[in-house]
Amino acid sequence: TVHGGVEKAVYAYASEHYDLWRAELGVRDLPWGMFGENLTTAGLSEDTVNIGDRFRIGSCELIVTQPRMPCYKLGLKFGRNDIIKRFAKSGRSGFYLAVAQEGVIRAGDRIELVSQDENRVTVAATNGYNSTTSIGPSKTRSGRSRRSQPGPAATGSSLTPASAWLSVAPMRAEYRPSGWPMSSAFAAADREKLLKDPGVYGTFAVFKVDGDWWKLDKNARGSAAAEVKSAFQKHADKVVTDTYLLRGLSEKADFFVRVHSTEILDNQNFLVDLMGTTLGKYLHNTNTFNGITKKPNYIPGFSDDLKEALKTPPDPGPKPYVIVVPIRKDAEWWTMPQDRRSAMMKEHTDTTVSYLKTVKRKLYHASGLDDLDFITYFETAKLDDFNNLVIGLERVEENKHNKQFGNPTLLGTIRPLDEILEVLTR
Repeated sequence: TVHGGVEKAVYAYASEHYDLWRAELGVRDLPWGMFGENLTTAGLSEDTVNIGDRFRIGSCELIVTQPRMPCYKLGLKFGRNDIIKRFAKSGRSGFYLAVAQEGVIRAGDRIELVSQDENRVTVAATNGYNSTTSIGPSKTRSGRSRRSQPGPAATGSSLTPASAWLSVAPMRAEYRPSGWPMSSAFAAADREKLLKDPGVYGTFAVFKVDGDWWKLDKNARGSAAAEVKSAFQKHADKVVTDTYLLRGLSEKADFFVRVHSTEILDNQNFLVDLMGTTLGKYLHNTNTFNGITKKPNYIPGFSDDLKEALKTPPDPGPKPYVIVVPIRKDAEWWTMPQDRRSAMMKEHTDTTVSYLKTVKRKLYHASGLDDLDFITYFETAKLDDFNNLVIGLERVEENKHNKQFGNPTLLGTIRPLDEILEVLTR
């Protein structure tokens, strides 16, 4: 989860608060998502939204659960110790929501009130009284337990876990990319569809943090982390970014960023700015892979049964582990007849079918863009299945033509940018 528990699956913050904060803090550069929100809204405030109100945004339905009480992460993000007290005193808390119906939110989606809680207890009225992790089952004005109400607030048993919400790439409802940066140029398209489209350039940039970074004091590291956030936000209209933690699973690198765009120049510009930040000066770029997505070459020649099997959707639920395997073929692979190569790829594909539900795969073509031929990207919750998949692929004839398989192999966990910056600012 991002915020902690199903009742904190999504954090919303009013865009109207930003000008007030700019004036109070004396800053001009305060990008959307700076308060860690998933949704930056327009037209909603703590004074008008009630605990238990139910909203529809896109195909999602969300229920307001409680105001936010600031924690140390806010201080790290802003790089100043007074922000937590200022935030708490301001009353501009924003509010958490639970996911009652999972779905997709897109840029420009209208926020529709589905039902209003009968007790009319506003978020503002509960500010300062939220000493526990949840507003329920505290008493409402009527003295009844909120979870015993028959209305929207009583749907705790049907709440969707936070990971299900985050799997659809949280977007701000007003109407720009979320605190987990995503390109507004792609905002009208479902994230999963974008990542399956051909003609999209992917860049994998792998970094190791220099030992001198840890000699900086905590405030300096926190300020540098905020600078990184700004770099991500600056390019959010051009690139889609995903971040992954390698630290603890690799001695060679600490994290990597996967960047997508329809122009590889945009990937480059983003990474140049990232490496130009204060943190960037302490980063060693240990590896960079570049590739492009294409339509499958071999599937049209497969049997109908195999084509149908390849449509098997992955199991629902989070897949926290990521593995990236770069591949280079030998010269014989490219010079052999097409029918022979197709037969080998059918054997290769037959081996993967048993793992389609538990191992999600994406292929990038790298010939001419890198020293590689392919970059294979995997997500899974079952590393044992991935291990068995690779063992199976090592046994097929096509593997004889892998001049390079891995070296390096990247094994990490999918983490929001905020979590990675938190690790680096501890």
